[in-house]
Amino acid sequence: AGTLRLSAAAGLVRLPGTIDASAPGGAASLTLDSALNPFVSGTSGARLFDLPTFLAGAGAGFNGVVQIRVGEGDLAIGAGQTLRATQVRLTSDAGAVSVAGSIDTSGVNGGNIGLYGASGVSLAATARLDAGAAGYGAKDTRSAQGGAVEFGTSPGGRIDIASGAVIDVAAANTQARLIETLRKDPVTLNDTLSYDYAAADTGGSVLLRAPLVAGNSVDINYAGTIVGARSVAVEGYRIFDLQAMA
Repeated sequence: AGTLRLSAAAGLVRLPGTIDASAPGGAASLTLDSALNPFVSGTSGARLFDLPTFLAGAGAGFNGVVQIRVGEGDLAIGAGQTLRATQVRLTSDAGAVSVAGSIDTSGVNGGNIGLYGASGVSLAATARLDAGAAGYGAKDTRSAQGGAVEFGTSPGGRIDIASGAVIDVAAANTQARLIETLRKDPVTLNDTLSYDYAAADTGGSVLLRAPLVAGNSVDINYAGTIVGARSVAVEGYRIFDLQAMA
């Protein structure tokens, strides 16, 4: 399947029509970049487009890479809503990104999930982010890896992960193994049993990036559960005005 790209860097992407993203092999991708938020009330005061409705309808066909950026308002996935894709990136330049439902990028290898909200990012108690790796077949020597899950917010924003929320970046096959392979000896033409080494699959990573606040701490409330991560990191940052410092 192909990719639908909609961009209005200084305006509004309007979506009043029907979008058919179905394809025999699936994996249609969507990139939406709109300075004004098509998922909330627009300049006319009328709701132009509803993200949960989109996810339940035409949006369900976009299960490749889904990237949505809006310059205003919030992006939300409600309880009971699921966004399934190979990779997901949701960005609000002036609002919040919240998830009470599910984002699923699991597969042979886990896909990446990025949630970036200027005023905050939150996962409700019912939220589940699944970027796990099921791995390759039992006779395949390739190793798989869980996806990278990242949260980011701007100064004044907060990252809030409620108790009950789950971030799963686990790998299913965590043990290295030897795979029996029957090969024919080129000289004797006899079948010979040999063994190939297959490294263990590895879990993904979780990064929470938030600005430093008083006392060099970060405004992050984390009470959720992380499953199978090979690394979990908190990155604090501070913005300096070089002109003011000069």
